[in-house]
Amino acid sequence: MNIENHKSQSLPSFGKNDEQESFTELPSVTMRILAERVFLFSLLLLCCAFSPTSKCTQTFELLAKTARVLWIALDVNGGECRYSRLIQLIVTDSTVVEIPPTPLAKFRDWEAIKNAVKHFQAETPIELKASDGRWSASSLSWTFKTPESNSQLLERYKEFHGKFGGRDGRRWNHTMGKAGIDLPFFSDANMKLIYAFPAGLYVNYQISRVFFFKSSGDLLIFTQQEILADGLNTMHGFLLLKKY
Repeated sequence: MNIENHKSQSLPSFGKNDEQESFTELPSVTMRILAERVFLFSLLLLCCAFSPTSKCTQTFELLAKTARVLWIALDVNGGECRYSRLIQLIVTDSTVVEIPPTPLAKFRDWEAIKNAVKHFQAETPIELKASDGRWSASSLSWTFKTPESNSQLLERYKEFHGKFGGRDGRRWNHTMGKAGIDLPFFSDANMKLIYAFPAGLYVNYQISRVFFFKSSGDLLIFTQQEILADGLNTMHGFLLLKKY
């Protein structure tokens, strides 16, 4: 937001020879100063009016992976937000098709959907656990670790957000693409990013949970982001990678 600079008004001189003229001009100068202060206060109120604080927080939960469809529950709560949506991704060997999210009639009313997916043939995931900074599972021969802090990419994001703003990570991700995402470092595994939840921010993030689908080679990583967007909204998300 551009803030206008106002020229400071100098008070009249109170010298001996122009004492009468100075006291004559004082009321008008005072009124101009008061008018400026009223204008600046109004501008501050206007800025606040157009910068609402919603404090929306996302939480994700893996529901199932049936055939080629990944089912994920999204709950958004806190402040002005309170809704749930079903995320469904059709995953092929190299691409992902995102079905438009389905809103639930009631917040966090997932029981019926969880019962429904039990009737489908589903791929059982392997959940990886973190130990000494690495994510692994006893049945897997490879590991990975959370990417280290990337100060250069973080500064780029701060500059971008300072210029364009944003209530989530969508604009950054749309502009930067894969160049705006820090990927984990893998040992003994060839992984390719095939999808990133568009509202998340994947710079200097932490990892909350990880699931690997061995038959399809799909790796699902849920992320936690401490950096907040406009409105104090969180930018948590998830990444989907394919093992080749």
